[in-house]
Amino acid sequence: MIFKNKLLTALTMLSIILGMCAISMGADTDGYIEAGAMTVNQHPEESSKFMEYRGIDEDGTFPIANFNASYDTEGRYYLDFTGKDLGIDTRNVYLKGGKYGQFKYFLEYDQIEQFISNNSRTIFNGAGGSDMTLPSGFTRANNTTVSNILTDIGGAGNLKDIDIKLERKVGKAGFSLTPFDNITFDLSYKREQKEGVKSTGSLNGGGTNQVILPQPIDFITDTLRAAVRYDTESTHTEFEYYLSKFNNQNVSLRWENPYSSGSTTDPHQVMGVPPDNSYHRFSLSENMKLPWWYTSLSLAASYGIMLQDQALLPYHAVPSATVNGSTNPLPRQSTDAEIDVISLNANIASRPSSRLGLNAKFVHYETINKTPSSLYRYVAADDTPTTAVPGLSSAQSVNNLPYDIRKDQAKLDTTYLLLPSQNTTLSAGYGFEKIERDHRESDTAENSGKIGLRSGLTSFAQIGVNGLYGKREALNYNGRVVLDLHPKEYEQCTTTTSPAGCGVTSLANARNWFNHPDVRKIDVSDRERYQYNGFVNIFPDDSVTVGLDYSNTMDNFYNTILGLQKQNNAVYTINTTYSPYDALSVYAYYTNQRNNSQQAGRQISATATTWYDTGLDWRMDIRDLSHTAGLGLNILLLNEKLALTPELIYEGTKTAYDVYANSSFNNSTTNLSKPQAIPDLKTMRYNVNLSGKYKLTEHFTVRAGYMYESFKSNDWAMDDISLNNTASVPTVLLILSERIQDYISHTGSISIAYNW
Repeated sequence: MIFKNKLLTALTMLSIILGMCAISMGADTDGYIEAGAMTVNQHPEESSKFMEYRGIDEDGTFPIANFNASYDTEGRYYLDFTGKDLGIDTRNVYLKGGKYGQFKYFLEYDQIEQFISNNSRTIFNGAGGSDMTLPSGFTRANNTTVSNILTDIGGAGNLKDIDIKLERKVGKAGFSLTPFDNITFDLSYKREQKEGVKSTGSLNGGGTNQVILPQPIDFITDTLRAAVRYDTESTHTEFEYYLSKFNNQNVSLRWENPYSSGSTTDPHQVMGVPPDNSYHRFSLSENMKLPWWYTSLSLAASYGIMLQDQALLPYHAVPSATVNGSTNPLPRQSTDAEIDVISLNANIASRPSSRLGLNAKFVHYETINKTPSSLYRYVAADDTPTTAVPGLSSAQSVNNLPYDIRKDQAKLDTTYLLLPSQNTTLSAGYGFEKIERDHRESDTAENSGKIGLRSGLTSFAQIGVNGLYGKREALNYNGRVVLDLHPKEYEQCTTTTSPAGCGVTSLANARNWFNHPDVRKIDVSDRERYQYNGFVNIFPDDSVTVGLDYSNTMDNFYNTILGLQKQNNAVYTINTTYSPYDALSVYAYYTNQRNNSQQAGRQISATATTWYDTGLDWRMDIRDLSHTAGLGLNILLLNEKLALTPELIYEGTKTAYDVYANSSFNNSTTNLSKPQAIPDLKTMRYNVNLSGKYKLTEHFTVRAGYMYESFKSNDWAMDDISLNNTASVPTVLLILSERIQDYISHTGSISIAYNW
């Protein structure tokens, strides 16, 4: 808090000094300084959900500190200095200035905090660091139970509390110089630092034993942009260089395995974290006006280089341990990764007549992956290092695959003014996209067409409707292409009912596979898309407006046997305003959003015959529903000295699941039996915000506010699960984060602002 007060004092003094200097130079000045206090109280307990992005981490009283100062010296020099929310941990300070037509500069500092959980606990010592150990005397046992955990560390009171939160700090600076009328140089720099702790999961010992870990986050990202522009009356040319460097202060995450499975030499395990990397990009763009039909042409090309050369982690936490008979089985010691990126864009817009408009666009995007491909031993989660992974041969190995993508996209859009008197416009368009993918199941090609109509029917009504149809097709789909690239991997097959391309002809050769060949990923699935939307705006008189909006997107993944099959997203919105007097206006809105999806799967066990048994198929229908409603007023009283703005907001969400199983299944089957339903997920939030301001004098204004907020969450996956409740925690999972707390909060604020 001392730092916050010093920062506020320094910025306030700087604002006043700059203002006095500007006034002495004969500058036009305006701005304000606001100071006050805000009090927060939550019931029944402090909730990370309430504090998530608010910049506060506890109940209490916090300073309100905002300011702005703008100066303009008769159109030559200008300066704008702004500070927002300086008294809390979500704050922003921005300074910009310069001389018109010659140079400009800016400085900015931005900070935001995300509270994820403030009621989490962990068994690990050193949580929040990159090396964690178990408590002294902890008994490592297979299928460790909660009762074992509590006993081994001396009871529930010895569990360590840990806040799961992230804080991002961003500093920016930039300068622009125009030494000549048509040449400008730009230079800017940004540093972003992200610190904190998040949760991550891992297997322990290659089996089903799992643990959720507190992972430290300490990222620094530096970006630099340098550009030169050349402008004339009809052209704009720009060359840009962009550099991004990412640095992770941690190179790995190491922890002591709480289960007995795994290494007998050393119980530790290690996992990788995001590696250091860099990105260089060179860009050239040209915008020009052509002398025909009011035509403009835009061209852009860029070449980027992504580099990553992080040292590879060994297969096991103990560097001297042998894996498949070797103490140093890595094919190389670093990733030596490089991906080059080529991007080309062209856009032409023209108006051959006063009624007809044309726009054509072409985009080419391509990656060139130069990362070496090598064979790596297949070792799961630091399993016992002296032998191969159980069930896999000593020669088991997989390739790292240097994925590449090539995308070509072309679009043509037209507009035509049908009825000028009613401003009625007809639009139509066609789009084509082809994506080629290396080491993937399929390339894809998509065609789409759209049509729309917009009209001002009368002086008190406007309407608009749009529709789109698109069809994406997978080209020569091969569900086992990835398996073919891993020479020591096999999928389970049978001689009688095998998927297309299955090459195993005997159950004796059946092995595990990465994914079932009939499972399709979304981006390489055949898909039909229907999309339409419309709006109506009505103005019965000068004091009333009513707006209606509707949009719907329906996706049908028509050749997908296992995976996402259907998805439908619909949004309805109505809003209205009523302003009978200058001193009174009322507004209200309501939004209803529905997202329904259907996914199919199959229950598969280690039995070689279960992969093709359709009697083990299941289907899940998921229905997401959300409501948002608001009502507010703007009231002016006492000769407009007093302004009141009360507002009421309601938000509610519900996710429902229907699971169908235990029957032969295909896309048209409707007679699947329904087992016990998964409970619904529900959230509700009520917000009442009462705020107002009173103008004491020409320069002083008092502001006051009160906010009531209520939040309730019903999440069966998170509620009532804790390390104190042995009946609710799986015996092979050590959890970290607990439930999302319901809360009722009261926030009051009062401040005074001086403006000039």
